[in-house]
Amino acid sequence: LLFGSDLQDLPIAWGLGPILFARLPVEQKRMILGGNLRRLLTEYSLHP
Repeated sequence: LLFGSDLQDLPIAWGLGPILFARLPVEQKRMILGGNLRRLLTEYSLHP
């Protein structure tokens, strides 16, 4: 799952709120808010 905020159309808090207040462990929130994208970019990067 990757975070997307529709930043140009909506206040970023509207996108962050549901994740920040979800009943999820902190580590899962970290993954949604950037960890998953970081992992994918590292895994599929042409430059190690």
